[in-house]
Amino acid sequence: MKTIKWYLIMILLCSFIAGLVYSLYHHETVTDHADFTSFSLSDFTVADLAEPERTYDLQQITADAPVLMNVWGSWCASCHVEHPYLLSLAQQGVKIIGVNYLDDRHRAQKWLADLGDPYQINLFDANGTLGANLGVIGAPETYLLNSQGQIMARHRGIMNAEIFTRQFKPLLSLSSGS
Repeated sequence: MKTIKWYLIMILLCSFIAGLVYSLYHHETVTDHADFTSFSLSDFTVADLAEPERTYDLQQITADAPVLMNVWGSWCASCHVEHPYLLSLAQQGVKIIGVNYLDDRHRAQKWLADLGDPYQINLFDANGTLGANLGVIGAPETYLLNSQGQIMARHRGIMNAEIFTRQFKPLLSLSSGS
Protein backbone atom coordinates (compact mmCIF):
# COMPACT_ATOMS: atom_id res chain seq x y z
CA MET A 1 0.00 0.00 0.00
CA LYS A 2 2.86 2.40 0.84
CA THR A 3 4.41 1.69 -2.57
CA ILE A 4 1.21 2.65 -4.38
CA LYS A 5 0.96 5.92 -2.43
CA TRP A 6 4.62 6.64 -3.22
CA TYR A 7 4.02 6.08 -6.95
CA LEU A 8 0.92 8.27 -6.93
CA ILE A 9 2.81 11.06 -5.18
CA MET A 10 5.68 10.77 -7.69
CA ILE A 11 3.26 10.81 -10.66
CA LEU A 12 1.51 13.91 -9.31
CA LEU A 13 4.82 15.63 -8.60
CA CYS A 14 6.18 14.82 -12.07
CA SER A 15 2.95 16.05 -13.68
CA PHE A 16 3.17 19.29 -11.74
CA ILE A 17 6.82 19.84 -12.72
CA ALA A 18 6.06 19.02 -16.37
CA GLY A 19 3.23 21.58 -16.31
CA LEU A 20 5.57 24.24 -14.91
CA VAL A 21 8.24 23.53 -17.51
CA TYR A 22 5.64 23.61 -20.29
CA SER A 23 4.29 26.96 -19.11
CA LEU A 24 7.80 28.45 -19.03
CA TYR A 25 8.55 27.54 -22.63
CA HIS A 26 5.14 27.65 -24.28
CA HIS A 27 4.16 31.13 -25.43
CA GLU A 28 0.91 31.97 -27.09
CA THR A 29 0.47 34.88 -29.45
CA VAL A 30 -2.90 35.54 -30.97
CA THR A 31 -3.40 38.29 -33.52
CA ASP A 32 -6.29 37.03 -35.63
CA HIS A 33 -8.75 39.92 -35.59
CA ALA A 34 -11.65 37.45 -35.73
CA ASP A 35 -10.65 36.22 -32.28
CA PHE A 36 -10.95 39.68 -30.75
CA THR A 37 -13.39 41.86 -32.65
CA SER A 38 -16.18 40.73 -30.36
CA PHE A 39 -14.04 40.91 -27.22
CA SER A 40 -13.92 44.35 -25.69
CA LEU A 41 -12.80 44.99 -22.18
CA SER A 42 -15.48 45.85 -19.69
CA ASP A 43 -15.09 49.30 -18.23
CA PHE A 44 -12.97 49.33 -15.11
CA THR A 45 -11.57 51.68 -12.53
CA VAL A 46 -8.11 50.82 -11.23
CA ALA A 47 -5.76 52.79 -8.97
CA ASP A 48 -2.39 54.07 -10.11
CA LEU A 49 0.62 52.17 -8.76
CA ALA A 50 2.51 55.27 -7.59
CA GLU A 51 -0.51 57.40 -6.62
CA PRO A 52 -3.20 55.19 -5.01
CA GLU A 53 -5.69 58.06 -4.83
CA ARG A 54 -5.55 58.49 -8.62
CA THR A 55 -7.65 56.10 -10.69
CA TYR A 56 -7.98 55.29 -14.37
CA ASP A 57 -10.82 53.87 -16.42
CA LEU A 58 -10.92 52.21 -19.83
CA GLN A 59 -11.56 55.47 -21.73
CA GLN A 60 -8.53 57.14 -20.18
CA ILE A 61 -6.32 54.15 -20.95
CA THR A 62 -7.39 53.91 -24.59
CA ALA A 63 -7.56 57.67 -25.30
CA ASP A 64 -4.16 57.53 -27.05
CA ALA A 65 -4.84 54.16 -28.68
CA PRO A 66 -3.47 51.97 -29.92
CA VAL A 67 -1.63 51.09 -26.72
CA LEU A 68 0.22 48.08 -25.46
CA MET A 69 -1.00 46.85 -22.09
CA ASN A 70 1.66 44.79 -20.33
CA VAL A 71 0.82 42.63 -17.31
CA TRP A 72 3.81 42.30 -14.99
CA GLY A 73 4.85 41.62 -11.41
CA SER A 74 7.99 42.16 -9.38
CA TRP A 75 7.67 38.49 -8.37
CA CYS A 76 7.77 37.38 -12.03
CA ALA A 77 11.15 36.09 -13.29
CA SER A 78 10.04 36.29 -16.94
CA CYS A 79 9.04 39.93 -16.42
CA HIS A 80 12.66 40.66 -15.46
CA VAL A 81 13.78 39.08 -18.75
CA GLU A 82 11.40 41.13 -20.93
CA HIS A 83 11.83 44.43 -19.04
CA PRO A 84 14.86 45.76 -21.00
CA TYR A 85 12.95 45.24 -24.25
CA LEU A 86 9.94 47.16 -22.90
CA LEU A 87 12.28 50.00 -21.96
CA SER A 88 13.59 50.08 -25.52
CA LEU A 89 10.04 50.11 -26.94
CA ALA A 90 9.13 53.03 -24.69
CA GLN A 91 12.24 54.90 -25.86
CA GLN A 92 11.04 54.36 -29.45
CA GLY A 93 7.73 56.04 -28.57
CA VAL A 94 5.53 52.97 -28.14
CA LYS A 95 2.77 53.71 -25.63
CA ILE A 96 2.81 51.07 -22.91
CA ILE A 97 0.36 50.79 -20.04
CA GLY A 98 1.53 48.61 -17.17
CA VAL A 99 -0.73 46.38 -15.13
CA ASN A 100 1.08 45.46 -11.93
CA TYR A 101 -0.58 42.14 -11.22
CA LEU A 102 -1.07 40.43 -7.84
CA ASP A 103 1.88 42.27 -6.34
CA ASP A 104 2.98 44.28 -3.34
CA ARG A 105 2.77 48.01 -4.11
CA HIS A 106 6.07 48.96 -2.43
CA ARG A 107 8.00 46.05 -3.93
CA ALA A 108 6.67 46.94 -7.40
CA GLN A 109 7.59 50.62 -7.00
CA LYS A 110 11.11 49.68 -5.90
CA TRP A 111 11.42 47.30 -8.86
CA LEU A 112 10.59 50.13 -11.29
CA ALA A 113 12.89 52.57 -9.47
CA ASP A 114 15.77 50.09 -9.72
CA LEU A 115 15.17 48.84 -13.28
CA GLY A 116 13.50 51.81 -15.00
CA ASP A 117 9.87 52.51 -15.84
CA PRO A 118 8.71 51.94 -19.44
CA TYR A 119 5.05 52.62 -18.63
CA GLN A 120 3.13 55.82 -19.36
CA ILE A 121 0.58 54.70 -16.79
CA ASN A 122 0.97 51.86 -14.33
CA LEU A 123 -2.19 50.32 -12.91
CA PHE A 124 -2.11 48.48 -9.58
CA ASP A 125 -4.17 45.28 -9.88
CA ALA A 126 -3.50 43.90 -6.41
CA ASN A 127 -6.44 41.50 -6.36
CA GLY A 128 -6.36 40.50 -10.05
CA THR A 129 -9.74 41.94 -11.05
CA LEU A 130 -8.46 43.68 -14.18
CA GLY A 131 -6.36 40.62 -14.96
CA ALA A 132 -9.49 38.47 -14.84
CA ASN A 133 -11.24 40.95 -17.17
CA LEU A 134 -8.33 40.60 -19.60
CA GLY A 135 -8.20 36.81 -19.33
CA VAL A 136 -4.74 36.80 -17.77
CA ILE A 137 -3.41 33.39 -16.82
CA GLY A 138 0.01 34.60 -15.67
CA ALA A 139 2.65 37.21 -16.17
CA PRO A 140 4.00 38.52 -18.38
CA GLU A 141 1.21 39.01 -20.88
CA THR A 142 0.93 41.82 -23.41
CA TYR A 143 -2.19 43.09 -25.17
CA LEU A 144 -2.73 45.60 -27.96
CA LEU A 145 -5.85 47.71 -27.37
CA ASN A 146 -7.64 49.98 -29.81
CA SER A 147 -9.62 53.10 -28.90
CA GLN A 148 -12.80 51.10 -28.27
CA GLY A 149 -11.05 48.88 -25.73
CA GLN A 150 -10.98 45.92 -28.10
CA ILE A 151 -8.06 43.54 -27.83
CA MET A 152 -6.37 43.48 -31.23
CA ALA A 153 -3.54 41.11 -30.21
CA ARG A 154 -2.36 39.20 -27.18
CA HIS A 155 0.92 37.54 -26.32
CA ARG A 156 1.37 35.30 -23.31
CA GLY A 157 5.00 35.14 -22.31
CA ILE A 158 8.10 37.25 -22.77
CA MET A 159 7.80 40.07 -25.30
CA ASN A 160 10.86 40.41 -27.50
CA ALA A 161 11.86 42.08 -30.78
CA GLU A 162 10.86 39.12 -32.94
CA ILE A 163 7.38 38.81 -31.46
CA PHE A 164 6.78 42.56 -31.43
CA THR A 165 7.92 42.99 -35.05
CA ARG A 166 5.96 40.02 -36.34
CA GLN A 167 2.74 40.27 -34.33
CA PHE A 168 2.25 43.76 -32.92
CA LYS A 169 4.07 46.28 -35.10
CA PRO A 170 1.94 45.63 -38.22
CA LEU A 171 -1.22 46.24 -36.19
CA LEU A 172 0.22 49.44 -34.70
CA SER A 173 0.94 50.66 -38.25
CA LEU A 174 -2.57 49.78 -39.43
CA SER A 175 -4.16 51.48 -36.42
CA SER A 176 -2.17 54.70 -36.68
CA GLY A 177 -3.01 54.99 -40.36
CA SER A 178 -6.76 54.96 -39.85
